[in-house]
Amino acid sequence: MLPLALLQCAMPRTSTPPPAFRTDATMQLAGQTAHVSAEYLSFTLDASSWRSLDLNGSYSSALDVLAAALRPARLRVGGTQADYDVYSGFGPGSTSCAQLRPPMSSYRCREVNPAQLRSLLNFTQRNGLSLIFGLNDLFGRPTKTSPEKDLCSESACPARNLTNAAALVRWAAAEPLATQALYALELGNELNSCLRGSAGARAQAADLNALKTLVDAAWREGAPRVLGPDTHSSLEFEPSALEWFTTYAAEASAAAGLTYHEYSLGDGPKLDPQRLDESFLSPSQLDRAGQGAKNLRAALKTLPDAPPLWVGESAAANNGGQSGITDTFVDVFWYLDQLGSLAALNVSVFLRQTLLSRGGYPLIELSHTEGEPSRPTVTPLPDYWVALLHKRLMGERVLNTTSSARNVRLYAHCGKPGGVSVAFLNIADLEVTLTLPIVLARSPRVDFILTAGKPIEGAVDQLQSKEVLLNGELSLAHPL
Repeated sequence: MLPLALLQCAMPRTSTPPPAFRTDATMQLAGQTAHVSAEYLSFTLDASSWRSLDLNGSYSSALDVLAAALRPARLRVGGTQADYDVYSGFGPGSTSCAQLRPPMSSYRCREVNPAQLRSLLNFTQRNGLSLIFGLNDLFGRPTKTSPEKDLCSESACPARNLTNAAALVRWAAAEPLATQALYALELGNELNSCLRGSAGARAQAADLNALKTLVDAAWREGAPRVLGPDTHSSLEFEPSALEWFTTYAAEASAAAGLTYHEYSLGDGPKLDPQRLDESFLSPSQLDRAGQGAKNLRAALKTLPDAPPLWVGESAAANNGGQSGITDTFVDVFWYLDQLGSLAALNVSVFLRQTLLSRGGYPLIELSHTEGEPSRPTVTPLPDYWVALLHKRLMGERVLNTTSSARNVRLYAHCGKPGGVSVAFLNIADLEVTLTLPIVLARSPRVDFILTAGKPIEGAVDQLQSKEVLLNGELSLAHPL
């Protein structure tokens, strides 16, 4: 018999519902359908905030415990701010915001220095993570503005200038921490919005190939990989953008992975807490991320040797999410569903935005003890506990799983260290009786049932809780 682990997320119930509010679902299980990286469940730190985090100070011991528990994992540091960053103090080729010359401007410019990067590398290395660091691919080109403008003509884009990035690359090649902890360099962030058309796709692919040449020249051995293009999440649903992605993939011969962004529930600040069932609990909305991955897969069919597909940055909703929604239990339904659906589509790595922040959509919330503003605390949120259970239970081999009910979402992997692990989400306002395949029904089983705890102040939905109950008893919400 195969040992079975059942990870279930469900809406809390205060009493047994009458028969009219119950339904049945049957699970079907076939063979292996996909294989993901051991680091499939990974996470990010945003380029706008990582320098302000005290990764080696007052709350680092608690943060280390939480971060290390999710290894093996990639830590990607990037985002919109990376398109404005410059590298200062790394030797020849370094510059500062004050030294920028046209067509660049100091708009949103921030500097990265060696002390900051060492701090990040130290955090990564001691927690058994591997770093993906996002580099600015607009250096030497016109500074990106809002709204973003097309920088390319039909046939060409402004010339690349990797001299500033090369300074950081050479420094990293000589830095022991970087040789241990730096897994990859990522070039550009959502630049398909300003390096448009086939000229833009070819230009950014050529930039990545040039970066790989720089990296190989600086490293004698163990050189980091290069990744890109980290496209906008809208790309998966626009024919012209899919063509851009395919052109990039065909030209970027150096790419070790093709990264794209996915925010399937739209604009975070516009999420309506009165209508969460139309977003986080909607089958069609949850299906959107999977459809995006299918569209990318279809676009890449003409490239049989294309690199693995990565979700390079993802949360339920973009623009920082919305505190009180994307940092509460309701987000668990989106997160576990996306982990399952994208793994089944052979997406190799899923990078969750973000590991740590003061609000919005983090796995771990950074806050301050009441009355002690100088004493910060870190609190694992509901999504963190889902990530931890997923990391402990779900293996790399993804099984072909289907459900007879659309509101019952089922995903299965070969388990750790053996057997089968099933993720089961009930997104219906019904009690569900799940019929397992006979080989699993006869197996010894361990259940991990997660439900929401006490709602946050001002909640309009009982799923707006920062507490998690495991099997109805153990609360998993404690500041550290």
